[in-house]
Amino acid sequence: MIRFLLKRLFWFIPTLLVISVLAFVISVFSPGDPLRDMDQTNDVSGSNNSSNTLTARRKNLGLDLPVFYLTIETWADCDTLYRIADSDQRNMLFRIGRKIGNPEKTMQWFHTLLRTDTLLKQVNTSEFPFNRPAFKNNLISINNLIYQMSRTSSLERRVERTDSLNNLLRIFPGLQLVSENWTTSEALLNEALEQGSWWKQWLPAIRYHGINNQYHRWLWGNGADRKGVLRGDFGISFRDGQPVSQHIGSKIKWTLIIMSLGLALACFMAFFAGIFKTLKPTHIFSKIVDASSFAFWALPLFFLANLSLLLFANPDMFDWFPGSGIRNPADFNANWPFLRRLVYYPPYLVLPILVYALSSFGFLYRQFSSALQTEMRKDYILAGKARGLSLQHLIVHHALRNALIPMITLLGQYFPLLISGSVILEAIFSIPGMGLEIYESTLSKDYPMIVALFTLFGLFTMLGYLLSDIGIALVDPRIRLSKKNNKDA
Repeated sequence: MIRFLLKRLFWFIPTLLVISVLAFVISVFSPGDPLRDMDQTNDVSGSNNSSNTLTARRKNLGLDLPVFYLTIETWADCDTLYRIADSDQRNMLFRIGRKIGNPEKTMQWFHTLLRTDTLLKQVNTSEFPFNRPAFKNNLISINNLIYQMSRTSSLERRVERTDSLNNLLRIFPGLQLVSENWTTSEALLNEALEQGSWWKQWLPAIRYHGINNQYHRWLWGNGADRKGVLRGDFGISFRDGQPVSQHIGSKIKWTLIIMSLGLALACFMAFFAGIFKTLKPTHIFSKIVDASSFAFWALPLFFLANLSLLLFANPDMFDWFPGSGIRNPADFNANWPFLRRLVYYPPYLVLPILVYALSSFGFLYRQFSSALQTEMRKDYILAGKARGLSLQHLIVHHALRNALIPMITLLGQYFPLLISGSVILEAIFSIPGMGLEIYESTLSKDYPMIVALFTLFGLFTMLGYLLSDIGIALVDPRIRLSKKNNKDA
């Protein structure tokens, strides 16, 4: 048994490594820029405060580093795009850089373009008669156009906006430096496009970045304030800047409590209902359980959850249980003794656990009942009946052990479905567990939290398969005695 477990645990290492890589890749290449969306000071004008704040936050989170130890790019790509804070600017440089084919000229043009925006912000507006609405509108239009031009990769749109910007710069007084720098940037772009080596975008280039990259820092930490995933540090949440581990530590217990109690209750009901049906297949209770198991199997989890709230947490029906959450802030005291808190929570957990159990009961009951009835039709059971053994004795001492093997195997495969069900269940009942956390993190694009939960769910899935293997090894003598049989052979 020890050798069996060590062999399973050994394969955990490469599997977890693959899961971590997949989780990290998903977070890196997910659409959108959550940091920019969270920056409340960011507006269409692209203020310096906003840009500086975004750059500082990216540097603090290590997002200004290369993604991996090496990257596969092309000869036309700029090798320092990861240092640019604005995702729209990175996308523009990537696309236009492919058309230019010369990374040095691409970056020269881009820095000249950014200098245009800087010069515009340095203009002393007090020297101009901005009380006139026309001047205000023109300056806002110039600011917006320069902002858009630093993020537009379509050459057709750039031509349209260039004509509008040139007209505004000609009629607006006091912007000679801005106009000259803008003209220079456009001249550099046109020259780079005319002399472009677009064919370089088809030549692959592998660039090695060493250990100073985002994945290495995510996995091992930075040697200072970050410890790395391998030591339980999943980084900083984008939503509130708090450590992800603190979020998970305070919420994982509710998911584990509901999942474990719900699954245990479902297995308990399926186990005894399957035995009862085998003993008395024509009993009215067996027929009721058969019909209800089909219903619970067919009904989706969200329907059962909402139906339970409608029936048992509704003042117009039966107001027996609280409708959401795990506590009422008005009457709950965190300083209560453990036993009092233990008695306080069950009313809030009855409906989620019951819904979890009923949604799993239909599947587990059908599988276990079918496996047990199959065993009861085999020759060794018929031989036991011929020798005068009672039906209860045959089930408990002979058929039950063999019928449990497929059920235990299915539990390992069923575990990922239970995890996905926790997302729906906790969102409906407003339970502050990992399911609700991943739902809210997905809406807010909190990628560090999503990656952490993705990795933990993968770990829980592997633990489910490991427990399934252990259960089969305990139930099936052929697995326990395989090493002994090999020696005897």
